[in-house]
Amino acid sequence: MSDAGIESRLVIWGTDVVVSEAKDKFKKFINDFIDEDADELADGFDPLLPLYIQRLDEVLQIVSFDLIFVVLYVLINGWAWLVQLVRSLPSNHKVPGSILGPAKN
Repeated sequence: MSDAGIESRLVIWGTDVVVSEAKDKFKKFINDFIDEDADELADGFDPLLPLYIQRLDEVLQIVSFDLIFVVLYVLINGWAWLVQLVRSLPSNHKVPGSILGPAKN
């Protein structure tokens, strides 16, 4: 049986919820939900367009700004702070496939 055939029948353990159907319904909800009563949420908000797509655009703008800040910080200060941050994680916190190697004591 192909992977697509298996995926189409995959259910959440202990339920009759088909994963592919739940995924499709959730995607449709995110892409189509319009809240006509939410006209006062923010400047530039259009109550006739999908609510969550507009909110996702806002989140991506914030993440983009944060990423720009981190990149600028790295360009100015180098990577040493990130290496130190990762190495300061508790010893029981494993970073899979870490390229930093073991912490030096």
